[in-house]
Amino acid sequence: MWMPGTGADAILPAVLIGGCAGAILVLNVGHPKVIEVMTSVAIVWANLAYLFVTVPMLLGRLRRWRTGSPPGRTAPSGWAAPGCRSTCWRWPGA
Repeated sequence: MWMPGTGADAILPAVLIGGCAGAILVLNVGHPKVIEVMTSVAIVWANLAYLFVTVPMLLGRLRRWRTGSPPGRTAPSGWAAPGCRSTCWRWPGA
C-alpha cells in the first residue's frame, strides 16, 4: 500500500514503472529502433536536467567568488525553472 512517510513510498511507483518498461520491451521485440530512440531521448533528458541545475549553481558561485561574498548555500537561480518549462513546451513541436 502506498502511504507517504512510511518508508514504502517508492514501492508502488517503482513497480508501475518497471511494469510499463517491461510492457514496452515486450511490445517492441521486432522493432529495435524504437528502443534505441527511447533510450537516446532518456539520455538527453537526463543531461538537460543535470545542466538546468548545475549551470545556475556554478554561475552563482562564480558571482560570489568575483565579488568576494562569503560562501553560502547555493540554490538554483531563476534559470532552472524557465529552462525546464521552455524545453518541455518546445519538445512536442520539434
